[in-house]
Amino acid sequence: PDNQGGWFVGGSFSEYGSRQRKGLAQIDSMGRVTDFDFQFDGDVLSLALHNDTLYVGGEFNFVNEEHKPNLVAVDLLNEEMTSLKTQVDGNISKLAVNDQSIIIAGDHNWVGPTWEHVTQIDVESVSVEPLHDFPNAPNYGIDQIVSDGFGGWFVLGNFTKIGSEPRLKIGHINDDGYVSEWQLTSSINIQ
Repeated sequence: PDNQGGWFVGGSFSEYGSRQRKGLAQIDSMGRVTDFDFQFDGDVLSLALHNDTLYVGGEFNFVNEEHKPNLVAVDLLNEEMTSLKTQVDGNISKLAVNDQSIIIAGDHNWVGPTWEHVTQIDVESVSVEPLHDFPNAPNYGIDQIVSDGFGGWFVLGNFTKIGSEPRLKIGHINDDGYVSEWQLTSSINIQ
């Protein structure tokens, strides 16, 4: 949803409807492509809307010919990219949002000043920061991340540990950034 009765659509396309749109389009409530136009040179894999900012993750290098590898934030009121300055060395396949932050996950090893597979972005300052005192990421990639509604996050993937805590494929990170005691084990791949 775009908070106006329509939707943002991301993917691997160069045209949407009859209009040129590379990777991202906005569709109004009548199903028409809007004038909103950001051109990506690769695939858009994930979208997250927080108030009037649209976070776009994927596998791309340039947005409107500006170097913005794999992650960009768009101010929807001005239809301009925000000051979010990140360098991401791999794709961003999942984005999740709550009132304080955006969590990004994917097949990357480095985002700005932080670590593997999962990163937090403060939504007020639009700055990249570690998950509080959460010093280590899951030991393998994250496939899904969902807000728990209370400032924390459920993470799913093919990991066996989060930090030093054993967690098989699913875990919970509290709102303070620490791994919670909650555990559920799964012997199947979760996606």
